[in-house]
Amino acid sequence: MLIQIFVLNNIHLFGIVHPYIYVYFILFLPVNLPKTTFIIIAFAVGLAMDIFSNTYGIHAAASTFIAFLRPLLAGQFVRDKEPDSIIEPHIRSFGLRGYIIYSLTMVSIHHEALYMLEILSFRDFGFTLLKILLTTLISLLFIFIYELFFFLKKNEG
Repeated sequence: MLIQIFVLNNIHLFGIVHPYIYVYFILFLPVNLPKTTFIIIAFAVGLAMDIFSNTYGIHAAASTFIAFLRPLLAGQFVRDKEPDSIIEPHIRSFGLRGYIIYSLTMVSIHHEALYMLEILSFRDFGFTLLKILLTTLISLLFIFIYELFFFLKKNEG
Protein backbone atom coordinates (compact mmCIF):
# COMPACT_ATOMS: atom_id res chain seq x y z
CA MET A 1 0.00 0.00 0.00
CA LEU A 2 2.83 2.40 0.80
CA ILE A 3 4.42 1.83 -2.61
CA GLN A 4 1.06 2.48 -4.25
CA ILE A 5 0.33 5.62 -2.24
CA PHE A 6 3.71 7.31 -2.30
CA VAL A 7 5.22 6.11 -5.60
CA LEU A 8 2.69 4.69 -8.05
CA ASN A 9 -0.02 7.28 -7.39
CA ASN A 10 2.43 9.85 -8.75
CA ILE A 11 3.02 7.98 -12.02
CA HIS A 12 0.78 9.21 -14.83
CA LEU A 13 2.08 7.87 -18.14
CA PHE A 14 0.79 9.93 -21.07
CA GLY A 15 -1.76 11.48 -18.70
CA ILE A 16 -3.98 8.38 -18.83
CA VAL A 17 -2.10 5.39 -17.39
CA HIS A 18 -2.04 4.96 -13.61
CA PRO A 19 -0.59 1.64 -12.40
CA TYR A 20 -2.55 0.13 -9.50
CA ILE A 21 -0.57 -2.58 -7.73
CA TYR A 22 -2.74 -2.44 -4.60
CA VAL A 23 -5.11 -4.79 -6.44
CA TYR A 24 -2.42 -7.46 -5.97
CA PHE A 25 -3.03 -7.45 -2.23
CA ILE A 26 -6.74 -8.09 -2.76
CA LEU A 27 -6.37 -10.77 -5.42
CA PHE A 28 -3.74 -12.83 -3.70
CA LEU A 29 -5.18 -13.31 -0.25
CA PRO A 30 -5.83 -17.00 0.51
CA VAL A 31 -8.65 -18.51 -1.56
CA ASN A 32 -10.29 -20.20 1.42
CA LEU A 33 -10.50 -17.01 3.48
CA PRO A 34 -14.10 -16.53 4.67
CA LYS A 35 -16.02 -14.49 2.08
CA THR A 36 -17.22 -11.87 4.57
CA THR A 37 -13.70 -11.32 5.88
CA PHE A 38 -12.36 -11.05 2.36
CA ILE A 39 -14.99 -8.50 1.34
CA ILE A 40 -14.28 -6.39 4.43
CA ILE A 41 -10.53 -6.47 3.72
CA ALA A 42 -11.07 -5.52 0.07
CA PHE A 43 -13.37 -2.66 1.06
CA ALA A 44 -10.82 -1.40 3.63
CA VAL A 45 -7.99 -1.51 1.08
CA GLY A 46 -10.10 0.35 -1.47
CA LEU A 47 -11.20 2.89 1.13
CA ALA A 48 -7.57 3.52 2.12
CA MET A 49 -6.79 4.18 -1.54
CA ASP A 50 -9.75 6.55 -1.76
CA ILE A 51 -8.61 8.47 1.30
CA PHE A 52 -5.08 8.93 -0.02
CA SER A 53 -6.17 9.53 -3.62
CA ASN A 54 -9.14 11.83 -2.89
CA THR A 55 -11.41 9.71 -5.08
CA TYR A 56 -14.66 9.56 -3.08
CA GLY A 57 -15.27 5.81 -2.94
CA ILE A 58 -14.53 4.54 -6.43
CA HIS A 59 -11.60 2.39 -5.30
CA ALA A 60 -13.65 0.97 -2.43
CA ALA A 61 -16.51 0.14 -4.79
CA ALA A 62 -14.28 -1.48 -7.43
CA SER A 63 -12.35 -3.45 -4.80
CA THR A 64 -15.54 -4.68 -3.15
CA PHE A 65 -16.93 -5.67 -6.55
CA ILE A 66 -13.95 -7.91 -7.36
CA ALA A 67 -14.13 -9.34 -3.83
CA PHE A 68 -17.64 -10.56 -4.65
CA LEU A 69 -16.48 -12.06 -7.96
CA ARG A 70 -13.22 -13.64 -6.83
CA PRO A 71 -14.60 -16.87 -5.31
CA LEU A 72 -16.25 -17.72 -8.63
CA LEU A 73 -13.06 -17.30 -10.63
CA ALA A 74 -10.37 -18.35 -8.16
CA GLY A 75 -12.01 -21.69 -7.47
CA GLN A 76 -11.63 -22.62 -11.13
CA PHE A 77 -7.83 -22.59 -10.97
CA VAL A 78 -7.05 -24.22 -7.63
CA ARG A 79 -5.01 -27.37 -8.21
CA ASP A 80 -4.98 -28.60 -4.61
CA LYS A 81 -8.57 -29.24 -3.51
CA GLU A 82 -7.79 -30.19 0.12
CA PRO A 83 -10.32 -28.31 2.28
CA ASP A 84 -7.97 -27.68 5.22
CA SER A 85 -5.00 -26.37 3.27
CA ILE A 86 -4.45 -22.65 2.85
CA ILE A 87 -4.41 -21.94 -0.86
CA GLU A 88 -2.84 -18.72 -2.04
CA PRO A 89 -3.47 -17.73 -5.66
CA HIS A 90 0.05 -17.58 -7.02
CA ILE A 91 1.86 -19.10 -9.99
CA ARG A 92 2.71 -22.27 -8.06
CA SER A 93 -0.86 -23.01 -6.95
CA PHE A 94 -2.69 -21.93 -10.14
CA GLY A 95 -0.10 -22.79 -12.75
CA LEU A 96 1.21 -20.16 -15.16
CA ARG A 97 -1.78 -20.26 -17.52
CA GLY A 98 -4.35 -20.16 -14.71
CA TYR A 99 -2.44 -17.40 -12.93
CA ILE A 100 -2.35 -15.23 -16.06
CA ILE A 101 -6.05 -15.76 -16.82
CA TYR A 102 -7.04 -15.12 -13.20
CA SER A 103 -4.90 -11.97 -12.90
CA LEU A 104 -5.93 -10.57 -16.26
CA THR A 105 -9.62 -11.14 -15.63
CA MET A 106 -9.70 -9.73 -12.10
CA VAL A 107 -7.50 -6.71 -12.79
CA SER A 108 -9.44 -5.80 -15.94
CA ILE A 109 -12.79 -6.12 -14.11
CA HIS A 110 -11.43 -3.93 -11.31
CA HIS A 111 -10.21 -1.28 -13.72
CA GLU A 112 -13.41 -1.35 -15.76
CA ALA A 113 -15.45 -0.77 -12.62
CA LEU A 114 -13.05 1.91 -11.40
CA TYR A 115 -13.01 3.95 -14.60
CA MET A 116 -16.72 3.55 -15.34
CA LEU A 117 -17.48 4.83 -11.83
CA GLU A 118 -15.02 7.67 -12.37
CA ILE A 119 -16.70 8.90 -15.54
CA LEU A 120 -20.30 7.85 -14.67
CA SER A 121 -21.34 7.85 -18.31
CA PHE A 122 -20.53 6.37 -21.68
CA ARG A 123 -19.29 9.72 -22.94
CA ASP A 124 -15.78 9.41 -24.34
CA PHE A 125 -16.19 5.63 -24.22
CA GLY A 126 -13.27 5.07 -26.59
CA PHE A 127 -10.92 7.11 -24.43
CA THR A 128 -12.15 5.37 -21.28
CA LEU A 129 -11.66 1.99 -22.94
CA LEU A 130 -8.11 2.99 -23.86
CA LYS A 131 -7.44 4.01 -20.24
CA ILE A 132 -8.81 0.68 -19.00
CA LEU A 133 -6.71 -1.33 -21.45
CA LEU A 134 -3.43 0.52 -20.88
CA THR A 135 -3.83 0.74 -17.12
CA THR A 136 -4.67 -2.97 -16.95
CA LEU A 137 -1.57 -3.88 -18.97
CA ILE A 138 0.74 -1.67 -16.91
CA SER A 139 -0.78 -2.85 -13.62
CA LEU A 140 -0.37 -6.49 -14.69
CA LEU A 141 3.23 -5.82 -15.64
CA PHE A 142 3.93 -4.44 -12.14
CA ILE A 143 2.04 -7.35 -10.53
CA PHE A 144 3.94 -9.98 -12.53
CA ILE A 145 7.27 -8.33 -11.73
CA TYR A 146 6.37 -8.22 -8.05
CA GLU A 147 5.27 -11.87 -8.15
CA LEU A 148 8.45 -13.01 -9.90
CA PHE A 149 10.88 -11.09 -7.72
CA PHE A 150 9.29 -11.46 -4.30
CA PHE A 151 6.99 -14.47 -4.18
CA LEU A 152 9.00 -16.92 -6.29
CA LYS A 153 12.31 -15.93 -4.65
CA LYS A 154 10.76 -16.33 -1.19
CA ASN A 155 9.62 -19.88 -2.04
CA GLU A 156 12.95 -20.90 -3.58
CA GLY A 157 15.00 -20.08 -0.48
